[in-house]
Amino acid sequence: MCGRCVIMREGAIIRRCCAYHPCKSEEAKTDDTSPQLPRWYQGGDSSYQPSYNVCPRDNLPVLLSSDQPHVCDGEGPEERVLQMMQWGLIPSWHKGAPQEFAYVLNNCRSESLMDKASFRNAFNRGYRCVVPIDGFYEWQSVSGQKQPQYIQSVEKESMLMLAGIFDIHRQTPDSNPKYTVTLITTDAHAEFSQIHHRMPAVLQGIEQVADWLDFRRVDEKQAYNLIMPTAGLAWYAVGPSVSNVYYKGEDCVLPRKVEVKEKPKGVTLDNFFKKTPVKRKLEDSRSVKRLKDEIDKE
Repeated sequence: MCGRCVIMREGAIIRRCCAYHPCKSEEAKTDDTSPQLPRWYQGGDSSYQPSYNVCPRDNLPVLLSSDQPHVCDGEGPEERVLQMMQWGLIPSWHKGAPQEFAYVLNNCRSESLMDKASFRNAFNRGYRCVVPIDGFYEWQSVSGQKQPQYIQSVEKESMLMLAGIFDIHRQTPDSNPKYTVTLITTDAHAEFSQIHHRMPAVLQGIEQVADWLDFRRVDEKQAYNLIMPTAGLAWYAVGPSVSNVYYKGEDCVLPRKVEVKEKPKGVTLDNFFKKTPVKRKLEDSRSVKRLKDEIDKE
């Protein structure tokens, strides 16, 4: 799945990574066809903080079409905006305070996107978004232990553009809206399946990003077809510090050499003495004596 991610770049660099070509239709908002940058919505750049360990319930930057109803504020001609949202979807139909919602919906299985009410309502409204990240973590089973792996694009200078959906929750009609987002996952690509059987839905290229965001031109069925396993990922083992949700340090992504430990064999008299160094005192000589006495009696 995808329960931790990394967004280490500064806000200005994220804008450049999310550059797009303006719409060329008759309704285009600008005649300039050179690459454009999204603007930060409602001062989101001031609250954004890079992190090497973004966890569910943390805030992260989300790329949206400026045609989204809540964004149509006339602040600028940009066709896309970056907005800070909380990771972990809270459906609009939830009654009560956001913190009272019992589930942490940081992931949405693609198979559930059009079926589960938690996701279907937002998807049918066109609440589609893209979450730009530098990479994400996954825990791989190695010799019976969980080893965290850091996964990124094979083109390290590129950010991964993850498909997501968002929703808008209001505790009361007059309360301030709370924007939350979930990341869509799909079956893992064959080359990634050695790490995990699921992976986030990575959009490939500026055209797929444009199609996913353009909820007016691209309907739900067309958008759903963009969700598929993708290749082009690279990974390496990292240390255990990433398992601490409160730790956000840079060393979370430092490579770590993994030593494969052999499973201990059953205890016999022979391998008991092999495991004991000659120059080390026996920790429990009495148990060794009892073991010898039992053998002598046989």
